Amino acid sequence: MSSLKKKRNKRKNFVYIISINIVVLVAILMTINLVSSLGISLAMSIYPGKETFYPFHWPELPFRHRDRDYIKQLETETNEINFKFIQFYPFIGFTWPKHEGKYVNTNQQGERIVVPTSSQEKNKGVIRFFGGSTMWGMGAEDKETIPSLIKQNFPDYLVFNHGQLAYTSRQSLAKLINLANQSYSLDYVVFLDGVNDPMISCYDVFKSNEKLVNIYGFSQQFGQILEQYQQYNQDIFGAFKQTLYGSTLKFLNLLKRRNQNLWDSSRDLSPLCLQDPNYADKVANAMIQNWKIAHDIVTSRGGNFIVLLQPMRFVGNYRFNQSSPGESYYETFKLMYFLFQKKLEQENLFWVYDLTHIFDSVESHVYLDYAHLSGEGNKIVVKRISEILTPILSSD
Repeated sequence: MSSLKKKRNKRKNFVYIISINIVVLVAILMTINLVSSLGISLAMSIYPGKETFYPFHWPELPFRHRDRDYIKQLETETNEINFKFIQFYPFIGFTWPKHEGKYVNTNQQGERIVVPTSSQEKNKGVIRFFGGSTMWGMGAEDKETIPSLIKQNFPDYLVFNHGQLAYTSRQSLAKLINLANQSYSLDYVVFLDGVNDPMISCYDVFKSNEKLVNIYGFSQQFGQILEQYQQYNQDIFGAFKQTLYGSTLKFLNLLKRRNQNLWDSSRDLSPLCLQDPNYADKVANAMIQNWKIAHDIVTSRGGNFIVLLQPMRFVGNYRFNQSSPGESYYETFKLMYFLFQKKLEQENLFWVYDLTHIFDSVESHVYLDYAHLSGEGNKIVVKRISEILTPILSSD
């Protein structure tokens, strides 16, 4: 009898010890998960110059007339925006949060403030600019973005910068439709595209084994968030995993990416457009079709529509072959721009202007990387845009 009692006590002690260890392990994991969550929040809300995610570091040559404090402050403010959580926005996909700084200021929808500002009532017309980060003004302070420089050239017009970081032509079209749907003025509309469409469509896979032409940046991440949300609500085990170690995995991934360059050729990127010529053709067609739809929307409302094929360092005869973090994409962009130009020649769209050779005779450094421009580069682009706009504005 005493022997049986001893066995029972041993079992109880064993179960007790195992239970205590499981509770301790769960508590440790949850504590680490909580600390990781706080670490992620801290990394996303404060940017002390550390390399978190993919920071931008501007080369000094395009800023040769500026002091280092100016470059550092511009870098910091740009990275503060880049490291914030993007905001979901219906039909468009996403926008960036509001930011207030010395050189970089955006509104609630993440659109750059046009300098100088002007009255909504007293103006000869409205000029709206659409595009990705180059139009938004990556590498330029507020007063040196393309729309701000245009505003300085045409002070009697109300100018808006609808450019957004990472936007494709499809997202610009969606934004344009939103404005048209609400009867906003579309007197003069300018699209600047060429880089982000192949950048996103040729490399950013939304679902494995599925090539989507009309896709925007972060689509895969949005899909994963939705799947996690569904799992959290439908699967109690999924919710338990998220509580137990979800944030820990995210934080470890953040640390892994800490010193990784966004354009590192070692990243696992498949050049879909190089592998599949038919898909590359579809991507090129999609961008031009987006332009044509936008053209019809604007002109049907009595407005004027202009498209600028974006200059980039891999296309044209720019004399300074400076080092660029985008070299691994060289072949993809050469192919896609060839297709763009070939199709534009076939279509004969008089309202599309090819800017790929705009820097051929420039004797200074204007590119910050493969596509983004310094304020000096923007001024050269704006000179050409002004030449295009002047007769159009004068005729109205």
